[in-house]
Amino acid sequence: MLIYYYGDGKGKTTAALGTVLRAAGYGWPCLVIQAIKGNWPTGEAKLIGATKIPNVSIVSAGLGFIGICKDNKKRSEHVVAARGALEKARQAIASRRWRLIVLDEFGDLGELDNRLNEQLMRIIESRVSKPNIIITGHRYHRSIAQAADIVTKMAKIKHRYDCGIMAERGIDY
Repeated sequence: MLIYYYGDGKGKTTAALGTVLRAAGYGWPCLVIQAIKGNWPTGEAKLIGATKIPNVSIVSAGLGFIGICKDNKKRSEHVVAARGALEKARQAIASRRWRLIVLDEFGDLGELDNRLNEQLMRIIESRVSKPNIIITGHRYHRSIAQAADIVTKMAKIKHRYDCGIMAERGIDY
């Protein structure tokens, strides 16, 4: 199954991680690859890394949020990291080790370079073992949506960021 959570609303990663917890409860081997957050100290990375939830691994493959939160890296550096994240995804899918793979923020890689979205689609379409995959991202990509079995749009109605309030630990990361 391919699930796609997208939109400018809150809850995409949270929904994906909820599915990971459910699947892990049934003993499924699960992998979460975060393509952008980088070394951003997320609660999910702390919990999964520290407690070693059985059958769940998390990999941070990005350099951090692009253009915000004091990002001083060149766009080209973010593109290189995104290519690395895609390679990690390709290897994970090819390994046949995982029953559920979350490609967190992978729906946003096309914003860096449209060829990255095309590469993501080639990876998804070429999977042989057919692990369940969840892709999250802010922007709608027709190619991902057409390939997906489930597509959910998270729509922002109101958000504290719009008033200048930054992300809150435990709620937003």
